[in-house]
Amino acid sequence: MKKSKYAVFIFEVEVDNQLVRCYFMELHILWPAWPDFYLVGETMGEVSELKTNVMRLLDQAKRHYLAHCYVESGAVSGLEVAAALGEAPERVFKTLVTIGRSGEHYVFAVPVDCELNLKRAARAVGEKSIEMLKSKDLLPLTGYIHGGCSPLGMKKRFKTVFHHTAADYETVIFSAGKIGYQVEMCANDLSELLPLDFDDVADKQETV
Repeated sequence: MKKSKYAVFIFEVEVDNQLVRCYFMELHILWPAWPDFYLVGETMGEVSELKTNVMRLLDQAKRHYLAHCYVESGAVSGLEVAAALGEAPERVFKTLVTIGRSGEHYVFAVPVDCELNLKRAARAVGEKSIEMLKSKDLLPLTGYIHGGCSPLGMKKRFKTVFHHTAADYETVIFSAGKIGYQVEMCANDLSELLPLDFDDVADKQETV
């Protein structure tokens, strides 16, 4: 992974129906293609060239997505990640893995400012009850670690339920399968890649 520490001008351009975020150290590099680019912002920091397995899967499936990197921010919690990306918490989803009374595993994606309602989640997947998967079991089951778990690219395709509000947005953001990286895309576009449903499975977290 190559990294640099310069003033970076961030632009977006559509290539083969995929929105690509481009980083330029000097604006004159854009000329004469300037009209084809849209300025997103400017930042000082580290630029990383990395494509995760989730991104590769989306590339192979020809799904439109936008990659985000928040490595430098030091964000850990879902709310911190949303803040680092400058996005509303309602559009940023965290991935939760559970196990049902039957022994089957299920994946839920809920907004980072919400918590999974275990009773409604169990009902959504036809289980009498479910509980959260133990942290020590996450890596061997999914291939992901805590903080970098994505509903895409797990060792096995599990039944996946997004909180119903995901369908209300043009795009939602979720883990790209590596800490510090997220992907943004239309949640409905995941339906051909996952056994996917939408249901009311989350409650807003109580604030102290």
